[in-house]
Amino acid sequence: MKQAIVLSIALVLLSNSIALFVYATGVDRQLIYLPWTLVLLTTALWWARVPNRLSWAAIGLSGGAWRQSAVLGMVSGLGLAIPLVIFLAFPFLLAQPVRYREIQDLDVIGLLWRLGVELTIATALTEEILFRGILQALFKRSLNTTQALISTNTVFALWHLVANALSAQQNALVLPLLPTAVAQIIGYLGSLIVVGIGGVVLSVLRERTNHLAGSIAMHWIVVAAMTILIYLRS
Repeated sequence: MKQAIVLSIALVLLSNSIALFVYATGVDRQLIYLPWTLVLLTTALWWARVPNRLSWAAIGLSGGAWRQSAVLGMVSGLGLAIPLVIFLAFPFLLAQPVRYREIQDLDVIGLLWRLGVELTIATALTEEILFRGILQALFKRSLNTTQALISTNTVFALWHLVANALSAQQNALVLPLLPTAVAQIIGYLGSLIVVGIGGVVLSVLRERTNHLAGSIAMHWIVVAAMTILIYLRS
């Protein structure tokens, strides 16, 4: 349990510190995002494999039926992406269409880089190995599967604290009879809950298929679909 808690704290602090730094300084995120996630992923894998003796199978990177896992992940990703895309296309609870400047300011090359490199390596691959791979395996050493999944994805939601706050800042939620500030807080907390629930779905997929291929594929499809729609509506 101690190792899982240490990793949880490190992930939450690192992710939100980097997001705050990029926001506060205005530095080009492409100069930081991919390099730091690669360093983090490499360090975490070494830490999991050597001091903590997690096998590749325990992490979800060997064994299992990876082809079936990938196919199930793609199908599940498309199924989950559809309602999210519908909400983004018709955001009835928002005062205006969903905005996210980091995506809207991209040119075509920037969009392709984000989809093909950043979302593939720095988002889907890195986050799935860190959370559904290493952290989930460490929690399962001390907790039952249900507790491990809930713990893992609580940390996963906290990993997004600053990113979701910046997104909520750009999108005004409208709820009848409630002041705007209260609606914004509800929307922000709701976005973190959605991230946590989405993480649980990814964790269940990883558990059922005994491999990370499915959760990586599903994660990429969902985020890529949202990214493309926001870009096209900009």
